[in-house]
Amino acid sequence: MSTLPLIFRGDRISALVVGGGQIALRKIQNLMEVGAHVTVIAPHVIPEIKEICHQNHYARLLERMFCTGDTRLRRHHDPRKVAFNLVIAATDDNATNKAISAECQADGIPVNIVDVPELCTVYFAAVVRDEPLMISISTEGEAPFLARHMKHELNDFTKHWAPRVRWGSTFRKWVKDQVSEFSQREKMLGTFLEVSDGELATWDIENPPLSLWEGWAAQLNIQLKKTT
Repeated sequence: MSTLPLIFRGDRISALVVGGGQIALRKIQNLMEVGAHVTVIAPHVIPEIKEICHQNHYARLLERMFCTGDTRLRRHHDPRKVAFNLVIAATDDNATNKAISAECQADGIPVNIVDVPELCTVYFAAVVRDEPLMISISTEGEAPFLARHMKHELNDFTKHWAPRVRWGSTFRKWVKDQVSEFSQREKMLGTFLEVSDGELATWDIENPPLSLWEGWAAQLNIQLKKTT
């Protein structure tokens, strides 16, 4: 295993997408959904890409061939810095793909060459998302169609866990505020894991069930810092 999974903040990504077809469109849509800034370079693009770039000020379109040095374009507001921290190539031109990969690797820019794993330094995972829960599935670029299939099998899993993740932040903050000792905090967190899906569905995020949580602490002989 030679891959390292990381989660990037979408709103901190400035991406270059080279290509103007359906595959490029899919990558552009994925990037735009998480708030990334996207530049598209292609001599011909499908209408959907034109529409995205026309309607969204976070996207721009350069209708031309990729040129040597395009991965090193500079930011308009600060020419000292390169514009991109992610590059994606979705072209059928092997020479262009190799040139893009070489430029990016020389400058340390993460690069994904669609369907050519040996030219990539990063891969796109299939994603199951039910905010704030996100599960990524990767085949290291070898069989992405299987990853896309597997994510559909995780729907039932996320139905159970996504509400717990949403509540988990609120509960964990309350426990950290109320319980001093680490071992006792762990006991409280363990109790939260035992709540049924049906009971969890009755909780109101605007009015957390503090009396219930205080009752859990009493059952575990845990002294809270203060009364809430």
